[in-house]
Amino acid sequence: MLRVAESMTARGHEVDVVIAERNEDLISLLPQDVGYHKLGCHNLKAAIRPFAVYLKAQKPDVVLSAMTVANCIAALAVKLTCLHIRHVMSERNLYSAQTWPGRFNRLLIPAMTRLLYPQADAITAVSSMVADDLAEHVGIPAHSITTIPNPTPERPAPSAVAPHPWLDEDIPVFLAIASLTKQKDYPTLLHAFAVLLRDQPARLLILGKGDEEEALKTLTDELGMTEKISFEGYRFDRHDYLSRADFFVLSSTYEGMPNALLEAMIHNLPVISTKCPGGPMEVLQNGQYGLLCKVGSPESMAAAMAQALENPEKARGAANLERFEADRIFDAYERVLLG
Repeated sequence: MLRVAESMTARGHEVDVVIAERNEDLISLLPQDVGYHKLGCHNLKAAIRPFAVYLKAQKPDVVLSAMTVANCIAALAVKLTCLHIRHVMSERNLYSAQTWPGRFNRLLIPAMTRLLYPQADAITAVSSMVADDLAEHVGIPAHSITTIPNPTPERPAPSAVAPHPWLDEDIPVFLAIASLTKQKDYPTLLHAFAVLLRDQPARLLILGKGDEEEALKTLTDELGMTEKISFEGYRFDRHDYLSRADFFVLSSTYEGMPNALLEAMIHNLPVISTKCPGGPMEVLQNGQYGLLCKVGSPESMAAAMAQALENPEKARGAANLERFEADRIFDAYERVLLG
């Protein structure tokens, strides 16, 4: 969404990024010419009235919100203004696979979604599978949802120094970039890597943070791989890892359109991904431009990783990136935003 904001600013539109609470990581990524407004709320549910106040004061022509809960909150805030503000919702993940903590939220959020999504001026989805899933479970006509995938990221020049010593060694390095959450299913990756190490020396670098970190480190220790796996946390220099790693691996149970997969492909890394619902199969064209394995199967993932080691070219997919070219994606966003 930050790149959409930057591109719309470059095209002469005035853009503000509005968030509920201060986020230092996000603020550091904001382009210089993009406005920024913090609502000062401790969570999204508390943001309805402050966002409505902001909207009444600024009177924007269009609001673009992203992700299910934020879309509902934005819809309610727009309604509170009683202004004619165009509202475009962006669905970023597989709706049917999402869970919301607490019995009240599990009842309220789906009800709000079914009520508010049909009233949006436009809805976008990051993959056709996300669009079809949303239409099926929320009751929106599939033809009314515009599929706009994530754009290929820019590829910065790598630094002169490798960010990790393993990247300068001869032993193959697998790289995973994703939040340390249940959705990303790192236990399957760790067990798969343990299987791979029985026959092949390798290293695994994991970039990301999340509430599963301690459990994953414990599992790594239990599997005897503490010296073979490094948890690097959230890294702004991930392209320095991508430019030097040997393989990229994604173990998710479901996805919208993973940016890290596109980033790996622009670096021409061989990629291994689960055949999870969502964007990866669309990006990899059902295995034509990368290796696919079963969701939740360490044996299947280990076999795919071994196949990549044996034949890296079979897992490369950079030639498939033309349809994710940035200007094409931002043209599509501009059309839907302007209506």
